Amino acid sequence: ELALRGIAISRLDAKIRIVLGGSDNRATALRDLAWELGLEVQVDGWTSDMARILVESDVAIGNAGSASWERCCLGVPSVTIIAANNQRPIAQLLSNAGAASVAGDWLNTTPESIAAALKALWDQATYRNQVIESASILCDGAGAQYVASHIASRMAETATSTTKDVR
Repeated sequence: ELALRGIAISRLDAKIRIVLGGSDNRATALRDLAWELGLEVQVDGWTSDMARILVESDVAIGNAGSASWERCCLGVPSVTIIAANNQRPIAQLLSNAGAASVAGDWLNTTPESIAAALKALWDQATYRNQVIESASILCDGAGAQYVASHIASRMAETATSTTKDVR
Protein backbone atom coordinates (compact mmCIF):
# COMPACT_ATOMS: atom_id res chain seq x y z
CA GLU A 1 0.00 0.00 0.00
CA LEU A 2 2.81 2.37 0.90
CA ALA A 3 4.57 1.76 -2.43
CA LEU A 4 1.36 2.20 -4.43
CA ARG A 5 0.67 5.50 -2.71
CA GLY A 6 4.23 6.63 -3.50
CA ILE A 7 3.84 5.62 -7.13
CA ALA A 8 0.58 7.55 -7.36
CA ILE A 9 2.20 10.69 -5.93
CA SER A 10 5.18 10.38 -8.30
CA ARG A 11 2.87 10.47 -11.32
CA LEU A 12 5.34 8.44 -13.35
CA ASP A 13 4.16 7.28 -16.73
CA ALA A 14 5.11 3.67 -16.07
CA LYS A 15 3.74 0.17 -16.30
CA ILE A 16 3.27 -1.04 -12.72
CA ARG A 17 3.63 -4.68 -11.75
CA ILE A 18 3.32 -6.03 -8.23
CA VAL A 19 4.69 -9.47 -7.42
CA LEU A 20 3.53 -10.91 -4.11
CA GLY A 21 5.07 -13.72 -2.13
CA GLY A 22 3.38 -17.11 -2.17
CA SER A 23 1.58 -16.65 1.15
CA ASP A 24 0.57 -13.03 0.53
CA ASN A 25 -3.18 -12.80 0.02
CA ARG A 26 -3.52 -9.05 -0.53
CA ALA A 27 -3.90 -9.11 -4.34
CA THR A 28 -7.54 -8.02 -4.33
CA ALA A 29 -6.96 -5.28 -1.75
CA LEU A 30 -3.99 -3.94 -3.74
CA ARG A 31 -5.96 -3.98 -7.01
CA ASP A 32 -8.76 -2.07 -5.26
CA LEU A 33 -6.34 0.50 -3.83
CA ALA A 34 -4.65 0.94 -7.21
CA TRP A 35 -8.06 1.58 -8.79
CA GLU A 36 -8.87 4.16 -6.08
CA LEU A 37 -5.53 5.88 -6.76
CA GLY A 38 -6.11 5.89 -10.51
CA LEU A 39 -3.31 3.44 -11.22
CA GLU A 40 -3.40 0.57 -13.67
CA VAL A 41 -1.47 -2.33 -12.16
CA GLN A 42 -0.78 -5.96 -12.78
CA VAL A 43 -0.75 -7.98 -9.55
CA ASP A 44 0.85 -11.41 -9.62
CA GLY A 45 1.29 -14.06 -6.98
CA TRP A 46 4.43 -16.10 -6.49
CA THR A 47 6.49 -16.68 -9.61
CA SER A 48 9.41 -18.91 -10.49
CA ASP A 49 10.55 -16.36 -13.08
CA MET A 50 11.39 -13.37 -10.91
CA ALA A 51 14.71 -12.83 -12.70
CA ARG A 52 12.95 -12.24 -16.02
CA ILE A 53 10.47 -9.86 -14.40
CA LEU A 54 13.30 -7.89 -12.81
CA VAL A 55 15.33 -7.72 -16.02
CA GLU A 56 12.27 -6.27 -17.76
CA SER A 57 11.95 -3.58 -15.06
CA ASP A 58 13.38 -0.09 -15.26
CA VAL A 59 13.04 0.54 -11.51
CA ALA A 60 11.92 -1.66 -8.62
CA ILE A 61 10.58 -1.06 -5.14
CA GLY A 62 11.37 -3.75 -2.60
CA ASN A 63 12.33 -4.63 0.92
CA ALA A 64 15.93 -4.61 2.08
CA GLY A 65 15.96 -8.39 2.44
CA SER A 66 17.58 -11.11 0.37
CA ALA A 67 15.78 -9.98 -2.80
CA SER A 68 18.03 -6.90 -2.67
CA TRP A 69 20.88 -9.08 -3.91
CA GLU A 70 18.79 -10.27 -6.87
CA ARG A 71 18.05 -6.68 -7.84
CA CYS A 72 21.70 -5.72 -7.47
CA CYS A 73 22.95 -8.72 -9.45
CA LEU A 74 20.56 -7.96 -12.30
CA GLY A 75 21.39 -4.24 -12.25
CA VAL A 76 17.88 -3.08 -11.42
CA PRO A 77 17.91 0.28 -9.65
CA SER A 78 15.62 0.14 -6.66
CA VAL A 79 13.91 2.06 -3.94
CA THR A 80 14.42 -0.02 -0.84
CA ILE A 81 12.32 -0.07 2.31
CA ILE A 82 13.41 -1.63 5.60
CA ALA A 83 10.61 -4.04 6.56
CA ALA A 84 12.26 -5.79 9.52
CA ASN A 85 15.09 -5.11 11.97
CA ASN A 86 17.32 -7.76 10.39
CA GLN A 87 17.20 -5.77 7.13
CA ARG A 88 18.85 -2.68 8.62
CA PRO A 89 22.44 -3.85 7.96
CA ILE A 90 21.57 -4.70 4.35
CA ALA A 91 19.94 -1.31 3.84
CA GLN A 92 22.97 0.43 5.35
CA LEU A 93 25.33 -1.51 3.07
CA LEU A 94 23.21 -0.74 -0.01
CA SER A 95 23.06 2.93 0.92
CA ASN A 96 26.79 3.22 1.66
CA ALA A 97 27.63 1.51 -1.63
CA GLY A 98 25.21 3.70 -3.58
CA ALA A 99 23.54 0.50 -4.79
CA ALA A 100 19.95 1.49 -3.95
CA SER A 101 17.91 4.44 -2.82
CA VAL A 102 16.89 3.55 0.74
CA ALA A 103 13.59 5.25 1.56
CA GLY A 104 13.76 4.26 5.22
CA ASP A 105 11.95 2.09 7.70
CA TRP A 106 8.41 1.07 6.78
CA LEU A 107 7.18 2.58 10.05
CA ASN A 108 8.39 6.07 9.17
CA THR A 109 8.65 6.01 5.39
CA THR A 110 6.06 8.17 3.70
CA PRO A 111 4.53 7.86 0.25
CA GLU A 112 6.16 11.23 -0.46
CA SER A 113 9.66 9.88 0.30
CA ILE A 114 9.03 6.89 -1.95
CA ALA A 115 7.77 9.20 -4.70
CA ALA A 116 10.87 11.39 -4.40
CA ALA A 117 13.20 8.38 -4.54
CA LEU A 118 11.34 6.97 -7.55
CA LYS A 119 11.41 10.26 -9.41
CA ALA A 120 15.14 10.65 -8.78
CA LEU A 121 15.85 7.20 -10.23
CA TRP A 122 13.39 7.70 -13.08
CA ASP A 123 14.29 11.25 -14.10
CA GLN A 124 18.02 11.43 -13.44
CA ALA A 125 19.80 9.12 -15.89
CA THR A 126 23.26 9.80 -14.44
CA TYR A 127 22.12 8.93 -10.92
CA ARG A 128 20.21 5.85 -12.13
CA ASN A 129 23.28 4.62 -14.03
CA GLN A 130 25.48 5.15 -10.96
CA VAL A 131 23.07 3.08 -8.86
CA ILE A 132 23.04 0.33 -11.51
CA GLU A 133 26.84 0.25 -11.68
CA SER A 134 27.24 0.25 -7.89
CA ALA A 135 24.64 -2.49 -7.50
CA SER A 136 26.28 -4.65 -10.15
CA ILE A 137 29.68 -4.25 -8.49
CA LEU A 138 28.28 -5.04 -5.06
CA CYS A 139 26.70 -8.29 -6.22
CA ASP A 140 27.98 -9.73 -9.48
CA GLY A 141 26.15 -13.05 -9.35
CA ALA A 142 29.28 -15.15 -9.07
CA GLY A 143 28.92 -15.89 -5.34
CA ALA A 144 28.63 -19.67 -5.73
CA GLN A 145 31.83 -19.68 -7.80
CA TYR A 146 33.63 -17.62 -5.15
CA VAL A 147 32.51 -19.98 -2.38
CA ALA A 148 33.45 -23.11 -4.36
CA SER A 149 36.86 -21.65 -5.19
CA HIS A 150 37.46 -20.73 -1.55
CA ILE A 151 36.46 -24.20 -0.34
CA ALA A 152 38.68 -25.89 -2.93
CA SER A 153 41.58 -23.65 -1.94
CA ARG A 154 41.11 -24.38 1.78
CA MET A 155 40.84 -28.11 1.09
CA ALA A 156 44.09 -28.01 -0.89
CA GLU A 157 45.83 -26.10 1.92
CA THR A 158 44.54 -28.53 4.51
CA ALA A 159 45.53 -31.57 2.50
CA THR A 160 49.13 -30.40 2.12
CA SER A 161 49.65 -28.92 5.59
CA THR A 162 48.11 -31.65 7.69
CA THR A 163 49.44 -34.78 6.05
CA LYS A 164 50.04 -37.18 8.93
CA ASP A 165 51.81 -40.46 9.14
CA VAL A 166 49.12 -42.82 10.32
CA ARG A 167 50.23 -46.33 11.28
